[in-house]
Amino acid sequence: MKTFFLILFSYAIPLFAQTPKLTFEHISNRDGLPSNYLYSATEDEQGFLWLGTRRCLARYDGYQFKQFGFTQTNSVIADSNLIYFTKADYQLNVLDVNRLSYRSLIEEKDGGGHAVFLDTKDRIWLSSRDGIICYYPKTGKLKNHLLKKTSFIWHKGSVIESRTGEIWVLGMEVGLFKYDEQLDSLICKVGLDCPRNDYPKEIVLRYGSIDEDEILWAGTNNGLVGLLQYDTKNDCFNNFVLPNQVASTAALVDTISGYGKVIWVGTTEGIYLFHPQKKQFYLFEDILPRPFQVNHIFKSKKTGIVWFSTSEGLIKFNPHNQAIQTYSLPKTHNLNPYTNILVVHKDKFQEDIYWMGLSSGGLLKWNRRLNSINHFEYPVFSDLGETKWMIQDQHRLWIGVNQWQSWADGKTDKTDNRFEGIFTFDTQKERFLPTPFQTHHQFFSVPFYSLGMIDHKKRFWIANHYEGIHILDLTTYDTLQLWQQEAHTKLMENGNWVMDIFQDSRKRIWLATYQGVFYFDESKRIFQKIPDAKDKNGKTPSHSFLKIAEDLEGNIWIAGWHILWKLDKDGNQLGIWTETDGIYDGEIRNIAVDAWNRIWIGTFDGLHIFDENTLTFQRFTVNNGLIANNTLSGFCLADHKTLIIGNTGGWNVVDIHALSTTRIETTIAISGVKVGNQDFFADWSKPFVLKPKQNAISFDFSALNFKQINDIRYSYFLEGLEQDWREASTIHQASYTNLPPNHYIFKTRTIDDAGEPYGKELHIPFSVQPAYHQTLWFRGAILVALALILYAIYQYNIGQMLKMQAIRHRISQDLHDDVGTSLTNIEILAHLSTKMPTETTDYSQKIMQAARASNEALHQIVWSLKPENDQLEQIAIKLTSYAIETLEPLDIQLKIDMSSNLKDLKMNTEKRQDLF
Repeated sequence: MKTFFLILFSYAIPLFAQTPKLTFEHISNRDGLPSNYLYSATEDEQGFLWLGTRRCLARYDGYQFKQFGFTQTNSVIADSNLIYFTKADYQLNVLDVNRLSYRSLIEEKDGGGHAVFLDTKDRIWLSSRDGIICYYPKTGKLKNHLLKKTSFIWHKGSVIESRTGEIWVLGMEVGLFKYDEQLDSLICKVGLDCPRNDYPKEIVLRYGSIDEDEILWAGTNNGLVGLLQYDTKNDCFNNFVLPNQVASTAALVDTISGYGKVIWVGTTEGIYLFHPQKKQFYLFEDILPRPFQVNHIFKSKKTGIVWFSTSEGLIKFNPHNQAIQTYSLPKTHNLNPYTNILVVHKDKFQEDIYWMGLSSGGLLKWNRRLNSINHFEYPVFSDLGETKWMIQDQHRLWIGVNQWQSWADGKTDKTDNRFEGIFTFDTQKERFLPTPFQTHHQFFSVPFYSLGMIDHKKRFWIANHYEGIHILDLTTYDTLQLWQQEAHTKLMENGNWVMDIFQDSRKRIWLATYQGVFYFDESKRIFQKIPDAKDKNGKTPSHSFLKIAEDLEGNIWIAGWHILWKLDKDGNQLGIWTETDGIYDGEIRNIAVDAWNRIWIGTFDGLHIFDENTLTFQRFTVNNGLIANNTLSGFCLADHKTLIIGNTGGWNVVDIHALSTTRIETTIAISGVKVGNQDFFADWSKPFVLKPKQNAISFDFSALNFKQINDIRYSYFLEGLEQDWREASTIHQASYTNLPPNHYIFKTRTIDDAGEPYGKELHIPFSVQPAYHQTLWFRGAILVALALILYAIYQYNIGQMLKMQAIRHRISQDLHDDVGTSLTNIEILAHLSTKMPTETTDYSQKIMQAARASNEALHQIVWSLKPENDQLEQIAIKLTSYAIETLEPLDIQLKIDMSSNLKDLKMNTEKRQDLF
């Protein structure tokens, strides 16, 4: 997990003499960084961060690192969709961002290449052991500007460009050079080849930058040690020596809100900030527990983030994450570092003075302007006193403390106030005063003074959460009875707890309790309960209320368990919000209204702001600079624009306007695509096509604002498959399997805590090709083939019908020719036999012969139609039988020769009949 380092400072000197309170983030191997030793950084057109590391070239999207090759990468620069980088072997290489594949442009040479730079004329500059190389990508030509050999053999320097397009070379031992366009050569301005004797000769210049006034700033670490300031217009320079003469390695001009123009200075021992007007260096000592070397400094044009490439990993300064300043308990007062600041109170009469009540140890006075701390222990048992509240009455500070020790000590004298938990403190004389009224065993059965308030009539309200309320007259210190005892008993019945007492601008006293919200009706001497809250469905949510505040319009806001409730001045409900509306955590114990009438609430898991105009909640956590997500204690709205939050070991000062309005521009980009678990590359700005078997795809995407992972939420939607957006929370990946053939558009966007989108959507169009059997031509071919088959079947059936008709015709013809003729003969013979009785016998024999012939013909027709007689073997048997019957009576000898394979041969009916 990435780790925040909160830059803290000493408490003894004025604010601007202190190191600025800035927050850094450290990214290392444990976050996936390929190597903790980094040489350089840049960003591409989309916003990906590219790093030159000791192990390889790497790309970072805010979530993960992608590695390219396994060779030390010295420097890297981006140009559109191309990444130019130098290595320890091949001097210059180029990587295609769309394909993520690279090739070498300048061949291998001893020492490789260093300090690659792209100027505004699209020329690539890089350093070698011999000089500065200028490479022209369009033509592939190069020119080597040779520089004098010195004791430094690795490379000759780095290149920077001014706003006017002037090229400057920061040389290693050889000095400072300006590139002359007309002469196409380097002109020495400071160094070995410089004709001026008033300039140092052997000067080692490291990375630098040029400001808007054409002043060049560069790190120096030999000859001159410190920060070089060179006026490029007037040809004059100055050198600022760092504390302890630390060698500087890089310099970058920047502007920081609240500090103006500054110079980031990387050194061999860490990060410094130089203020040009004050001519003063500030060292950030607590970024890492040990010194480290800064090798390069890069500022993103897209996000404004400053990246430090160091010997101990990647260090990040996010200017948009500086709205929360962190202060720590001083180590000089022997306080437990785990002490919690429970109460913060702004002094009403002393500017920039804040009083802080601790969970143990007493009271702190903090001078915000001087950033100085004074510690005051409570009169007795200070380490055991838990501060609960503070009230200021003129220059007298009333402090409520829970102190068990007063009971455990066994004191029985009720007049002994030394051990009780209400203290008074003189804010001018800075000393504790005797408590002016009796407290020991006076009000409650336990020494818990949970709440305190002074109303407009100078009456002191003292409450114990579960034992009720007592009131004192601060003039006489007499106990007052403002209500009937029955009214108080009813208020506290059924185990009710009083959690807050609040007086609004109309002098009405409000009570937040576990069983509802009440106001005190002094005329009736009762506590009047406000009607229960009703949610959008008309149901009554939680009755447990914890804190009350009033907005700029006089409306009352009550925070409680799982609820934020808005009432008008008379207690009528105006609004109600719960976790379903964007509250992240249900325990709300702090509430404040800022100068823009927005509601700030402190919860167990994050600081929230509610804007009623947009009906949205925004949540802030340790990722934004808070000491802890728990913001339940120490809430103090200093001036309606600054919120102070106490916490364990320290406190936060929140610029609430900057915190709530600052948002880095979000540009979502595709950081990786897998198709069937294989990396897939394409130009995502253009539609791409997947084959039928490539219908499983996953998208990795990133907002590229490099915020903490759980501070960025996404939703996505695959048009062509899904009907609506799907919330991805903090997950930055979407996967789809078994996609049917179709045209798709993958869409993703960032959303806020309420699920509302912001920023620009990312659209990735693509399509999945259908398989051959899913194509229109295939389906058409199938239809044509089916039609042809049906037509063939139809034609076959027609043919069969015609064949059957022919067979019927032939059978009828045979019947007519054979059987019909025989029957006609029989009819004639029968008729003749009646006419000539004497010849009846002859006619009878002829009739029998004719009938036998008819029968034989009919039998033959039937035999020829049977399918089982299609075999030649059956035909041969039939022919043999007929031949024998015909020839034997005539004494004709017959020899039959029959093949043995007649079983395997067949003959159709028509041919069989013809043969027979």
